[in-house]
Amino acid sequence: MNDVVQRIKLLDFFNYGSIYNVPVYQRKYVWKKDNIKSLFEDIKDLIDENNLENTLYLGNILISNDENKKTWIVDGQQRITTFILLFKALIDEIESKVDNYSYLYLDKVKNKLNKLIYMQDSNNPNIRLKISEKNNRKKFEKLIETRDYINIFDNNKKELGKIKKNNTNIFFNNYFCFRELIREFSEEENIDEIIEIFENIWMIKINLQKSDNELKIFETLNSKGTPLNAIDLIKNIYFMKLHEIKKEKNSNKEKIKKIEDEIKYFFEELLFEKISKWNKDKKKNVLEFKKLFKEYIIYKSIKCNKKYSNFKEISLPKEKDVQDLYLKFKLLIETEFNDFETVDDISNSIDDLNKFLLIKNMLKEYKFSPFKNIPKDYEISLMIFNDLYTGSQFFPIIIQLLDNEKEVKLSNDYSKIEWASSDFTKSIFLLEKMIIRRQFVGKGTRLLTRTINKIRVSNYNDLYNEFNKKNFIPKDYEFKEGLNKSDVYNQKGNDILRGFFWRMELNERENKNTYEGINNLDSKNKLTIEHIMPQTLDSNWKEDLNFNEINEEEYEKYLHKLGNLTITADNGNISNKSFLEKKKIYKESILEINRKIAEFNDWNFNKINDRTKELMEKAIQIWN
Repeated sequence: MNDVVQRIKLLDFFNYGSIYNVPVYQRKYVWKKDNIKSLFEDIKDLIDENNLENTLYLGNILISNDENKKTWIVDGQQRITTFILLFKALIDEIESKVDNYSYLYLDKVKNKLNKLIYMQDSNNPNIRLKISEKNNRKKFEKLIETRDYINIFDNNKKELGKIKKNNTNIFFNNYFCFRELIREFSEEENIDEIIEIFENIWMIKINLQKSDNELKIFETLNSKGTPLNAIDLIKNIYFMKLHEIKKEKNSNKEKIKKIEDEIKYFFEELLFEKISKWNKDKKKNVLEFKKLFKEYIIYKSIKCNKKYSNFKEISLPKEKDVQDLYLKFKLLIETEFNDFETVDDISNSIDDLNKFLLIKNMLKEYKFSPFKNIPKDYEISLMIFNDLYTGSQFFPIIIQLLDNEKEVKLSNDYSKIEWASSDFTKSIFLLEKMIIRRQFVGKGTRLLTRTINKIRVSNYNDLYNEFNKKNFIPKDYEFKEGLNKSDVYNQKGNDILRGFFWRMELNERENKNTYEGINNLDSKNKLTIEHIMPQTLDSNWKEDLNFNEINEEEYEKYLHKLGNLTITADNGNISNKSFLEKKKIYKESILEINRKIAEFNDWNFNKINDRTKELMEKAIQIWN
């Protein structure tokens, strides 16, 4: 084989190699106990076969050398890291049984294994693996250099449990797993056999050339192996491009380090800090991340210059297809940010992403914001918008409108709207109106996705003309028919109805010019849909409704009508109480719409019809 591709022994790879640097774009060390046990079983099988001709093949290790004479691992860090942990575990296990060996033997074996772990060409030997990510590098190097765990099994179970609990990092877990496996093996066999069998372990070392594109190689390996998640894939675009620049001889290391820190902060801290506020279910954080980047791609595709025709006509990114999201984001970079040719291109892209995230976070926070003062109309619309809609279509439109500095002014940190024109207010209300009307008519907004995501707007006239031209907003008669349906509860869902009734409440407050009682955060978050005539009827309700004279079908027809629904923060306590009992609670409610229900003397199908008509008329007036 030539110098580019070499069949090499494991021992030679470590003995005669240099320090192997793990690039920042590589995923973190992720091998689990199952991987450790599987590797150890392969080594044992090799020993059991008792045949020097048999070999264990570890696959390809891809290496790249830069102009600064550094060696980088493009693929193989999981295996390299794991073998260094195995070497460390063997040294400590042998030292723990010092009485079983002569001093000369112990010294010989330790030297042999230490040469695999450390570069020996200086007074201060360096570990052969250097992890770029600072926290993990510290954990790994501390474990390799410590002597604290040599006699770890001398501890009783309780003490051992404490040690394991206080050392939860993945390097320690896998080191400890090796220690257990080696100890179990040594009960019947000699540890020497493990060290000797290293002679029979081989790999293919591939030395990449200057002309090789590490990013394309990384993409190919990722598509065929265990895929990275969406966050790692997109983050690695930045790190890999930065890595390529870093390898240049005269690169500005200080500037590169600063940008690396910015990338890490954005992807590993700020992104999760913001997204975790939007959704209490941590399992949905990855979905929120995909939504964010889908929206960003849509926004940039709408805003991009005409010269980027290949990007402007890009098909919508598929939220659930990680590779599709990655490739379209990569295409965005190639067109909008000069393919990251310079450090400044990378920095500009991170700044742009950061701005997009902070603006979206500001918009999302309107869902939870308490009223410090009388709310502005656009603040109410943004609050209702968050209740009505959680999809990806409309945020790019709102952010386009926010780009118009003549219509709106954002704070320097993008945390609030400092000033907005009447046109901006009308635009946000138009979005609210379209969504609420379509939701009740049954048209929804999913069917608009492809059209909405091509709309380029900067002001109210743009938005109104687009909506009007495409007949996006249902007519009054359609809206009335939707509001009068017999089962709006099951058809619309809690969020849509909560947004509807919350707007009704705020409209009542606006008419009276008071927001007292509802201007705190908790009351809004706890609001749920309440059935005035309950879903389970007790004897009092049946008597009030003359239930013996009506059938179940008629009861079901009125149960989920709009007029029988409201919002409350006290649903558990109200539940199936009689109307007279509910009336007392409604009368003391902090909500105006519930205090109006308390004006009824009784509650039956006719009252439900009357209130439905009243709500219909108010809805037409509000969303006019």
